[in-house]
Amino acid sequence: MSTSVPSRSTSRADEQDHDRAPQSLGFDLRSRGPSEIRYIEVKGRRGNGAVSLTANEWIKDSRFGNEFWLYVVHGCGSDNPRLTIVRDPARCLTVNEEVFTSARFRVNASEIPKHGVAASALPTAEA
Repeated sequence: MSTSVPSRSTSRADEQDHDRAPQSLGFDLRSRGPSEIRYIEVKGRRGNGAVSLTANEWIKDSRFGNEFWLYVVHGCGSDNPRLTIVRDPARCLTVNEEVFTSARFRVNASEIPKHGVAASALPTAEA
């Protein structure tokens, strides 16, 4: 477990700050824009299917609400990876009780695209 201070980089093109968070914070990235802040958890799958959130990630989502985002990449390592972005997954995704453990919350795979937005449908920075 890393206890180092998050590294910070600033992009002048979109005037956003991005921090990479230590593992213990319950999210992977913190992104600040002119009008919003995002706490982003990133999950990747080789194929399609459910992803698991740790108890700490689920708690942080419950705390940050609309500022917490789940970025799910399906098809990692393929020629056609697909990114789906879900805002406040604790509010809109259900936990698969059969796979629930004290350390992780597995959300139903069919709900990720239902409540998320495919990255290809998002406006670009130039828009």
